[in-house]
Amino acid sequence: MKNELKHIRRLAVFACVVEQGSFAAAGRKLNMGRAKVSEQVALLEEALGVRVLHRSTRKLSLTTDGERLLPHAQGLLQLSQDALASVEQGAEELSGTLRVTCTQDFMQRVLSRFLKGFVRRYPALKLELLVDDQKLDLIEDEVDVALRIGIPADSAMIGRVLCDVEFQLYASCDYLSEHGRPALVSDLKNHRGIDTLDVALNSLSLSDQTGLRRPISLQAMCRTNSPSGILSMVEIGSGIGLLPLYLVRDALERGTVERVLPDWSFGSAKLYLLYPSKKQLARRSRVFMDEFRKWLLETKEGRSFFFTD
Repeated sequence: MKNELKHIRRLAVFACVVEQGSFAAAGRKLNMGRAKVSEQVALLEEALGVRVLHRSTRKLSLTTDGERLLPHAQGLLQLSQDALASVEQGAEELSGTLRVTCTQDFMQRVLSRFLKGFVRRYPALKLELLVDDQKLDLIEDEVDVALRIGIPADSAMIGRVLCDVEFQLYASCDYLSEHGRPALVSDLKNHRGIDTLDVALNSLSLSDQTGLRRPISLQAMCRTNSPSGILSMVEIGSGIGLLPLYLVRDALERGTVERVLPDWSFGSAKLYLLYPSKKQLARRSRVFMDEFRKWLLETKEGRSFFFTD
């Protein structure tokens, strides 16, 4: 436990250094000497066995490992702030305007289910939903909370990891009855694929439980610019598509769609909550994020979109 507390302290110092841009500036904010700040980051690197910062006489920059670590360190700080705020502010009524953004398919399939209860609990809160598949400038559009799948590109936002989003191959039961169910990855060459405009299925691969990888040899007979478009084409029997569990969940429950090659997996991406890092976080944003995280990870309904247990 003692070592864990030391790691938490060092992660907090690391996050502050990145936020302030230098050891000296972080020391002023933390009321610590520059040497002590540098020592804490060095001890963190020693414990991890990797460097998290590139140091030069002019500036600091994140290493690849540092970029992976930073969202978790920032999220740890936010969790501690949230815990203190929840006690201090009690059951104060939420008010004002909360601007939330996500993609259309995420809104329709997931967020709308959560919001049904959330808006009833906080009737004085004005909710503005920016539902768009295009990348928004989260700062310019004054977004309070963004839900994003994949590594966040906006360095001005703090990323809080919620869970993994698994992507697998799916097809309609009618399609598989007509064209046969692939038993081997190599069987995919005899089937029709549904691509996105950005990524071709035959440029990707699947892996089994041993880590063995095989290319997805599907030839695309249809292309679309959205995951919802892939699902629609899958459901009408046009071919096999790569889809996240949250999007295909309802069709799986109806028994109209099934997973293809269930012993082989494509992989997953992270689901992030993003929020601005350079201004005080409003309580309405904290409550929204905390309640959405709890619904997603602790309720049967929320878990069913991302977990198969």
